[in-house]
Amino acid sequence: MPTVHIGVVINSRFDVNLEKMTESLKSAHERLKDYKIHYDLTVCHSFGGNTDELAAALEGYCECDGIIVAGMSAPECTELINAAYERNENIVQVQAINSQAKHLFASKHDEECASNLAAEFLASTLRHSARKNVLLFTGDLKSALHHRAQEAFISACEGRGLSVIASIDMHDSEKRLEEILPEVFKRYGASTDGIYITSGISEPLCRYIEKEGYSPALVTFDIHTAIKHYLDKGVISASISQD
Repeated sequence: MPTVHIGVVINSRFDVNLEKMTESLKSAHERLKDYKIHYDLTVCHSFGGNTDELAAALEGYCECDGIIVAGMSAPECTELINAAYERNENIVQVQAINSQAKHLFASKHDEECASNLAAEFLASTLRHSARKNVLLFTGDLKSALHHRAQEAFISACEGRGLSVIASIDMHDSEKRLEEILPEVFKRYGASTDGIYITSGISEPLCRYIEKEGYSPALVTFDIHTAIKHYLDKGVISASISQD
């Protein structure tokens, strides 16, 4: 039986995402290694338009039996994926999908379903509250995934009697989230009853809420080591996992 070689390119914006994806790769490989499947992983951090690192990684894997790409949903990645597809049609997109890029197969969480679940949970939690004001933090709205998540959450809240008082793009950036939180809570903190964040980068938000003594119903996205403390202490009311 010949060895199957798979190239994996993860474009990672933050450690939380990378941690979960590398764990999943190792777990899958452990189950399949007896079938002589081998994978090679390249991690890139290419955002803001510079795609040289991604282009080099894809070029290096075009002779593999298949290629898995993750975190390449931005428009500037479309041409790169399509160029690789011309040489290797066995391209699988995971985690966030570039709908304009050619691929054999794609797999990701359903962001609209996640947003609906978040709205449903908050509506249930706040059902006896006279006020039902909800604050939304989104990941980078340049990503179609977070844009759809935003639209779905606002629509679901409207249908459940929740009022979204603000939607704030934290750009999938821990630094930006930390910087904007004091001003956001100065403006909205006293009138916020519930919060949903569509990005897996929620630890700064949890930390700020705990430190400043706020107690909204908080729904986060993903479950990982960085937020386990806040789940255990009840700072996070619920978290939606994409596993």
